[in-house]
Amino acid sequence: MLKALIKMRRSEDATSAAVSFALAISVFTTLIAIFYIRSQKEADLGKTIYLITGDFKPYTGQSLAENGTLSAVVEATFRRMGYQAEFIFSPWEEGLNRLEASETDTEARAAFPFRLSPERQARFDYCEVPLLELESSLFYLQPPEPPTGGGQIRDYLETLPVILVSGYAYPESYQAQARKNGSISAPNAVEALAILLANDSPHVLLESTEVALQTVRNHFAGRTQYLRSLLFEDPEDRNPLFLLWARGNPNNQKLRQSFDRALLELKASGEYEEIFNRVNRELDSAWTYSIASRDPNANILAESARGRFVVPSGTLVVVERWGDAFYPAKEPRASSDFKTQIRFVTGPVAGSRATIDGETVDFHPTQ
Repeated sequence: MLKALIKMRRSEDATSAAVSFALAISVFTTLIAIFYIRSQKEADLGKTIYLITGDFKPYTGQSLAENGTLSAVVEATFRRMGYQAEFIFSPWEEGLNRLEASETDTEARAAFPFRLSPERQARFDYCEVPLLELESSLFYLQPPEPPTGGGQIRDYLETLPVILVSGYAYPESYQAQARKNGSISAPNAVEALAILLANDSPHVLLESTEVALQTVRNHFAGRTQYLRSLLFEDPEDRNPLFLLWARGNPNNQKLRQSFDRALLELKASGEYEEIFNRVNRELDSAWTYSIASRDPNANILAESARGRFVVPSGTLVVVERWGDAFYPAKEPRASSDFKTQIRFVTGPVAGSRATIDGETVDFHPTQ
């Protein structure tokens, strides 16, 4: 009887141990499966891709909201592909040299935003889908006896030496002018505009319209009385910006094609435009005002290429360039010193640019 009880107890202990062991194996297997699934998901959604960019406000910039509008677009495009973008900010030429030497996924794999040029096409692969079509303008200082009419102004500008920003790719017509009339180099857009505004001798600068306006507003308040611009129109020149890829990394070819598809999807979905609007609102918030006429019986008049038109009080505008009379640097004041360049945020002409007489208008901050 005792032997039977002992045998039964040993059997129960063995069964219990077997059950415990099986349960432990099951729990361990489940944990391994959960960890594997989570790791795979994190690997798929959190792969880091390193990208080189530089200071090209408002499109890219380390101090900007979301690193600028184009940085936000590039980040959203890679997110659709399952990648997390990490930006490396660098001077343009230094960044391109670094990209050219890249051969592995742990190094920079692409750089943006760049114009194409024969030299760059020989060194790098590039996306078929442009990031952005860029508008550029010729910036110059009004001469003592300014020419009249667009044709005469262009003829005058073609006689001037040019300012070249290091790392930029310029259209052939501008390079030809540099070879003919001479040039002076600057490391970035801020220094280029500083040279222009110093007016040691007349020069002309070809720059992205938005980049120049941002630079003037942020760095050269009160020094722009004679600064003028003319839209750059060269029928042989297209000015899109692209993502360039390191040719030394064999994994980039497939990824480049995937980026093109994802960028097209981003644009088709409307998210591309939403990103630009969102980031631009953040960038413009510090410069947005509600305008009101100082004379309640008078209208606010704005002037653009379309002519003069009335703007209602309460319209929201972004000040892109203050009239010089708003700063203490210049005396006496002339009526032209109050001319302020704005972009409309609300109203029927939202998004368009015009000039208003700041002497007759109050600017009320919205923040």
